[in-house]
Amino acid sequence: MPPPAPLEPPPERDARFPSAVGAVWLMLVLMLLQALIGEALYGASQDLGLAEPEVTALVLILSYGLLFSVLLYRKGIGYGALFHAGPSSAMATLGVTAAPLLLMTPGLVMGISTLDDILVRLVPLSSHDTELFKRMSDTSLSTVLTACLIAPVLEELLYRGVILRSFLAQYAAWPAIVGSAVLFGVAHLNIYQFMVGLLLGVLTGWLYERTRSVGPGLLLHVAYNSLITWLASDNTPPPPGSDGDIGMGWWVLSLILMGVGLRWLVRLLSPPGTAPARDVG
Repeated sequence: MPPPAPLEPPPERDARFPSAVGAVWLMLVLMLLQALIGEALYGASQDLGLAEPEVTALVLILSYGLLFSVLLYRKGIGYGALFHAGPSSAMATLGVTAAPLLLMTPGLVMGISTLDDILVRLVPLSSHDTELFKRMSDTSLSTVLTACLIAPVLEELLYRGVILRSFLAQYAAWPAIVGSAVLFGVAHLNIYQFMVGLLLGVLTGWLYERTRSVGPGLLLHVAYNSLITWLASDNTPPPPGSDGDIGMGWWVLSLILMGVGLRWLVRLLSPPGTAPARDVG
């Protein structure tokens, strides 16, 4: 008796939702949910015994959770299908992309941080932005978990798993990738994180377009945020021989590793003559 054919994932009821306009509305709804939930939780934080970082984490989880509940019902899919829609297994896809992505991370951090420093010199931080980044550099467990795990998971599921997923069903690949990355940058509501979100969003969007899986982009997002958090912590020792600054040798090494990782990824995900979503596995 031949083995049973693999089960096909259930089709989406509305694969083209949201459109570009719909995605903007989703962002506005998410901001409204965060404002309403934040107002309620921050007002009750003392009674609940919650510190500010813990409230921030809860606001993210509850607001995204409510939005995902409506989105998944509208599209007729579950979280598993949202996370991975490629022909290879999620673990296989993540397994073949993990090493080159981790090789790229130090170079991405150094390159984007340098561009960010230039931007700060051109557009000095306001007092509001200074306070925002000070809170983000807090090393409490709640802040670290939010920056390094909770936010990357929720953001990748929304901006790649939902928004880019639907954009690719409606628009050409690169307009869809760049459009979702622009929305991801705008969602951070300041010019400094906009640049980071745009650059990281284009790369994670390309990964999603190639693999139809949130996993590789999520790994890169987690690795990037984790390295940034570690470098920003007060207890992080400077690299040997750098006198507190990143030395030229570390720059060169990180850029070489990023080049090797990127070339490796391109070879893995873009063999000529095959469909992008079938190149992994």
